[in-house]
Order: sequence, then C-alpha cells, then structure tokens
Amino acid sequence: MYFPDTFGNVGQMPQILQGFGMDCALVGRGTVPLGYQEEYVGKKDEGMSEFRWISPDGSEVFTSQFVFWYSNGMELPEDKTELDGRLGGLVNAMSPCANTDALLLLNGCDHQPVQANLSTVLATARELGYDIQHTTAEDYMSLLRPHKDKFPAWQGEVCQENSNGIRSLRETASARIYLKRQNYHANYLLESVAEPMAAIVDGYGLPYDGEMLHYLWKGLLENYPHDSICGCSVDEVHTKMEIRFAETADTAQSYINQMGRRLVEKVAGAEKSVLVINCYPQTVTDYVECIVDYKEGEEIPQNPVLVDKDGKEYSVVVTDLGEQTIYELPEDKFRQIYKVHRFSYRVYGEFAAACCTVLTVKSGKAIRADKVGYGERYMENEYVRVSFNTNGTFNVTDKASGKVLEGQNAFVEIGDEGNEYEFFPKGELHDTRQDEAEITMQTAESDKVTFRVVNHLLQQNGEYVEIESLVSLAAGKKNVQVAVRFENTCKDHRIRADFAWNYAYPTHNSAGHFDITNRNNMPWDKWTAPYHPQRTFEFVERLSDEGVGSILALRGNHEYEIDMTTGHTQLTLVRGVGILGDWFDFYTYDSQCLRTVTAEYSVELYTAENRMSAVQTAYAFNRPKLYAFAGNGKGERVHGGLISVKGDVIASCLKQSDAGETVLRIFNPFDEEKLVQFSKEVQLTDMRETLCGEKVTQLTVAPKKIITVKF
Repeated sequence: MYFPDTFGNVGQMPQILQGFGMDCALVGRGTVPLGYQEEYVGKKDEGMSEFRWISPDGSEVFTSQFVFWYSNGMELPEDKTELDGRLGGLVNAMSPCANTDALLLLNGCDHQPVQANLSTVLATARELGYDIQHTTAEDYMSLLRPHKDKFPAWQGEVCQENSNGIRSLRETASARIYLKRQNYHANYLLESVAEPMAAIVDGYGLPYDGEMLHYLWKGLLENYPHDSICGCSVDEVHTKMEIRFAETADTAQSYINQMGRRLVEKVAGAEKSVLVINCYPQTVTDYVECIVDYKEGEEIPQNPVLVDKDGKEYSVVVTDLGEQTIYELPEDKFRQIYKVHRFSYRVYGEFAAACCTVLTVKSGKAIRADKVGYGERYMENEYVRVSFNTNGTFNVTDKASGKVLEGQNAFVEIGDEGNEYEFFPKGELHDTRQDEAEITMQTAESDKVTFRVVNHLLQQNGEYVEIESLVSLAAGKKNVQVAVRFENTCKDHRIRADFAWNYAYPTHNSAGHFDITNRNNMPWDKWTAPYHPQRTFEFVERLSDEGVGSILALRGNHEYEIDMTTGHTQLTLVRGVGILGDWFDFYTYDSQCLRTVTAEYSVELYTAENRMSAVQTAYAFNRPKLYAFAGNGKGERVHGGLISVKGDVIASCLKQSDAGETVLRIFNPFDEEKLVQFSKEVQLTDMRETLCGEKVTQLTVAPKKIITVKF
C-alpha cells in the first residue's frame, strides 16, 4: 500500500492491510522526517528507511519510508556531470538509512509532469556506473521482502512523534473545522444509521437499496483526498466539498426517512405508534426523540404513555409544538397537505439489539422514578451533581465516590500567524477564567435539565465574542452534555475549550481507528515546536494513578492538546487563518472560518471500576444508536432482531455486502481479551468480506483485534 503524503499513519493500519492480504507499505511521513535532519539518520530505532510496522494486536507489514520525500528522484539532469553529482549525493546521504542495498528514488512530485527524457537519463547513469532500474513499487518491495525480518520494529502510530514537530501537519485537524463537523454528520447518517437500518428493515420484507448506499458512499469519498478533508486547499475546492457533504447528508436523511415511513406503514398499529429502531447490534438503554403528528380528527391522548407488545411501559416526555401545516409526498398518490397538531416525544428505555420496537401510544400517566433535581446554579440526578462557578465553568461530583472534577468548559483564545497546515501562536493569551458569566436556567423537565451559560472572551481584534454553552444533565446518565455556539468574527486566531484536571497522569488515551491509543502528555525531548497537538475521533480519556478518570467525548472536533504547563485538555473549536501556506501564497478567505461555530461534547467523571461503562457511554455519545419514527400502519408482526452481540467490544459496522450477506465488524480496543457471544451462528471472514472461515457462536477477541463476520 502506498501512503505518500498522509498526515500521520494510524497504528492499526498494518492489521487493516493484513486483512486485505497486503504485507507491505510505503510511507512518506514515517517515524521521523528522514534525510532532512541529520541527527536521525541511521539511528537503529527510528532513523532507517525500512522497518517492521506492527499494529497493537501484533499484525505487521514491512515498510519503506521515503528518504528526502517522495520527490527525491524528480527531474534528474541529462548532463553527465550534473547527473553524477546528483546521484552520488543521494547515494551517500541515503545509504546510512538503508537496511539493504536497494535505494528508492521517486521520479515525480505534486504537479510534476512525466520526465520525457528519463530513458536517456537512466542510460547515462548506467554509463556512469550506477546500477539503476526503472521499475515499479511492487518490484522494489520484492527486493526488500527477503530481508524484512532483520528490519527494526516500530509499533503503533507512525506520525513523526519522535521529531522536532515542525511540518508534521497535525494542525490540519483544526483547519476549516466546519468541514470536519459536516463530515461527521454525513458519515454518521450513512455508517451508523442508513446502512444498519437498511439491513434491519430488509428482514421485514422491505427493499434493500444497495445502489443508493453505493451512491452515497461514492459522494462522501469524493471529499476524502488528503488536502480536501484536511482543509488545506483553496477556497474553491472546499466550497464544492460543502455542497457534496450537504448532498450526501440530505440524501441519506431522505433515504432514512423513506425506510422509516415504509416501516411505519407495515408494522405500526391502527393506534398511533412510535417505532424505535436500535441500529446497534447490542442492547441499548438510552433516550431517543421523534416527531408525532395528529391529523384533524385524530384523538390526542391525555398524559400519553408508550406500551410495547408485552405491556411494558416506557418513559416519555412530551413537548407540545402546536398546530402546523405540513405536506407529504406519498409513493402512490399526488402530494398531500395536512393540518396537524405536532408533538415532540422523548422516549427512554431499553431497546433490543438490531431490531424495531413498536410502542403504542395510550392515555395514562407515566411515572418515572429517576428524575433530575435542580436549584440555583446546580443540577443533579442519582449519580452526579453538576454545579456552576461564577466564571461559567462547571464541576462534576461523583456521588458514589465523592470525587470531584472541577473547572470544566472554560475558553481560551490566542492569535495564529500560521496557515492551513500549521499553527504558529502570536499575541496574548486570553481566557474566561476571570469572566463573570451569565448563568440561567434554559429548560427544566422531569428527565432533563439544561442551563444556559454565556461567556465573553476577549479576542485578538480587541473585541469580545459571546460564547453560548447549553449544559445538560439527563436522568439515568453520568455524562454532562454540552452544546456550544458562537459567531466567529475575528481573523487569524484560535479558540479552544479548556477542561481542567487536578490529578497526576503522565499519559492519556485517544479513541479512533479501531483502537484506544495511549499517548504521552509530554512530547519527545527533541520536540522544539511551540505546540504539541493530537488527533482523536471519538473521545479523549484521562486516568490517574489514583483510579480516577474522565472522558471528553466529541462529535466532529478532532484536534486536542494536553497543555504542557497545566495538564488541562484543550479542544480546538475554531482556528482561522487566511493563507494556504504550501508552495505559493494562496490567500484563502474562507479558511478564516468567519461563520457560526458549533460544537457538541460530553464530560464524564468515573472511578476505575466503572471505566468500561464510561467508555461505552463515550462511544454512544459519538454515535447515537437509536432512531425513531411515528405513525399508523397495518400492524404486521414484528420480527426478532437481526443479530445480538454480547461482550465488551465495539461494533463499527452492520451492513449488507455486495453479495447480499449481512456483515458485522467488531473490534476490541482494550488491553485485555474479551469473550463475545453472538445470538446466531456467524462465519469468520477477512476485511474483504469474501473469505469463508470458521462458523462460530462465540469467540475470544484478542486485545486490539478487529474481527469481521458474516451471516
């Protein structure tokens, strides 16, 4: 596999490559910026051009990292003297990095046309005595393969952590964050809702539209070239990306709604019903919201309760949205316009894995034992108490242990004279620690309380930005959910949310790419960059030696940093710059991100014995599992779930393959093996989903292992 310019390579990639039958990789950004910094050249541990790249589960591929980048052999001169000097210099500089006699020259670069006289140049090189061949990457790797066992080993991420930090391009995770948020939304709808839902409703005799899903994936993947999704191109590229994200999300939502409407018509009863679809292959206890419309003439129940087929009642909180005029586009007739009385139902309960639960709406009075209490500047449920400080930060107290997490959700601002690729600080650091925030009650319902906090943060332009945080606590939950919103009107700066931590911890964890990766808080001793940003995709976890931990779960914000002075976790909300910053001064107005900025995250404090529950909650916040629809239908029999998985593992996909088989992929991100039980017999396969392996109903998943099954 060829990774010439990925801005860091994920630790599980060797396992993924092995799953597709590949045993080797070529990388541009390797263990260090090889060739450019002499102190790394020829070091046995990370300064060699060949190494054995090992995933956390032990899978490995032999790897070649480029010396002097992927353009080291471009535009070779035809003149003998110049060519001899060029090749001689490369051989002398590259040889100390090599574990074999084969040196890789790459005759090309970005925006580089084919060298028309290359055959003549190579002939001249041979006359000069160089053993040089014009060949392929496959042929080059075949020369390395016999020697691979002698290469030094490197385990986990390959992202130039052992370097001075310059030009590692980590800050592309915060370039044009609005794109990352749009990508999160579209990807969530497609991967976590549309695909599994389509597989589930297929079991009810509804059509599975594989062509639609293929179309949606194709549109999403068009936004994934590295300079595109990383937000480091010209404005015109990213404007088109926003259109594609919107098209993908809108079409995916339309497809989801269509499946829901068809399912309601099929399995809902004559009485108004709420259908809750658990898109996840494990039992889920959580909240789900849906819109319930009553047309003219339909009886609106007083004090509605939701009852399943066995008579079990589910908690519901109803919000009256009033009378509205709506339209429908039926599949068998012309558009229909209705007047309805609309309600929002928020349902709480336990829902079986990968199936549809039909709840009938009846009149009654639901009683919920678990409630959220509140008072002036505090709210609490049976598990935690959340109190607000004058500056708008909040504290979380775990009632069982008495442990306290203080000073969450401050805001920090600093100038940025960098570019889309890199952050370079300038100006004074501003924060809201001394701010007197506006703290008011937003909503107070029996199962959920929300406070509105408004901070005023000084910016580099001398003006204050008003940052609104809606901080919520729900009954039955240990995590505090936060929704942030503000208008970014300042250029060339960065705003972060800051989360304090008063316990000693030398390392922390970051979730993403089939793993929970442990990272050092402090960079390598030769790190000279004034920053040490990291990337995450689901959450950041801190666990102290005292057995106290916290998790910051995210939705679409991927850059964080452990502050080297305070140990606080800082999450980037916006970073605005006005220049592309590569090989030419491309001015990029839109990368200033002068627009509405939003973010969603949750904070949970836990003790070591409750870590597994906290991790599962963080994954669930990143990817909510439940979806609901309401209406009336024929009341056909509801089938059992598609599949159920028991065990402390994470499911990353549930879908149908091109061959019409249902595919389930799970992974174990933990350091201990996990026993997994399936509700039906499944067949082990590889990541290509084609190999027919052993049939099992349970298996032990090794630490950090990715498993794919089909049935």
